Amino acid sequence: LILSPRLTQVGLSSKKPFLIRLRSPVDRYSFPRMLTERCLSTRRKFNRHGIAVVKAASLDKVSGAIKPGGLVESDKLPTDVRKRAMDAVDECGRRVTVGDVASRGGLKVTEAQTALQAIAADTDGFLEVSDEGDVLYVFPRDYRTKLAAKSLRIQIEPFLEKAKGAVDYLARVSFGTALIASIVIVYTSIIALLSSKS
Repeated sequence: LILSPRLTQVGLSSKKPFLIRLRSPVDRYSFPRMLTERCLSTRRKFNRHGIAVVKAASLDKVSGAIKPGGLVESDKLPTDVRKRAMDAVDECGRRVTVGDVASRGGLKVTEAQTALQAIAADTDGFLEVSDEGDVLYVFPRDYRTKLAAKSLRIQIEPFLEKAKGAVDYLARVSFGTALIASIVIVYTSIIALLSSKS
């Protein structure tokens, strides 16, 4: 995103985390959605043109492509991909890069990126640029709770897994019972046949 040196900041507050809205003094148009960035502290770095350096940006504020729009983006992910991505996020302390999730979760880079974008969009996660220039996905401490509250699919998954486990157990027990019963019937038939001949 390239900003004009003539863009200035309006609507700043020093008491709490704030949103920076950039407005052009030339054409007097403001772009509250496209040029809005979330700052986490009042200490800001500016470049030689006097423009604030981006340190963190909310996913749903910057990119309209991954804005939830009332839908649960995580529901579009395969269950296995979502779970592995979330486990990798927890292992890394909820501050991860795409490479971290891909390597720890055993996912493709595209799968990891799609999963992170969807989960962050549903849980109020945001992007942060590290001092080394890496783009980090940062998630709140209760992101799992937020995601479960939004997604009916995630809420019923534990019950479906338990039901699937119960069905598998019943299938194994039924197969074992049928196998033992068939063996008993065969041996009983053989004994009865030998007894009738004698």
